[in-house]
Amino acid sequence: MQTMCSVPVTVAEEASLRVAECITHLDRWMTLNRLKSNAENTPLIWLGSPQQLTVTQLQLTTSVVEFDSVVTDLGVVLDKQLSIGPKVSAAVTRSLFYQMRQLCASSNDL
Repeated sequence: MQTMCSVPVTVAEEASLRVAECITHLDRWMTLNRLKSNAENTPLIWLGSPQQLTVTQLQLTTSVVEFDSVVTDLGVVLDKQLSIGPKVSAAVTRSLFYQMRQLCASSNDL
C-alpha cells in the first residue's frame, strides 16, 4: 500500500500529524479485520527540497518512526530530494562489478 499527500511547507507539521493519524486508523482497521501491519518496518519518505525537509519523523501511538532518506518503489530508487544520485550510484556499482567479473574471467582464461 502507498499513501501520498502534497502540502505547502507552511503546514508540514500538521500534515505529518494527519499522516500519523491515518496510519493509526489503518492499523486499527487491519487489526479489526485480523490482518497484521508493522508500521515500524514500513518505509516512509518525506520528499522535498532541503528547505522543505523540516519533518524528520512521525510520532505514532506506539513508537516514533524516522523517515528514510532513500526508498525503492517498484525497482525505482527514490531519495528524499528526488535526485538521481542513488540510482546512478547503483548503476555505476553494478557496472563496476560486471567489469571486475569480466576481468577476472579473462585473466583465468590465460
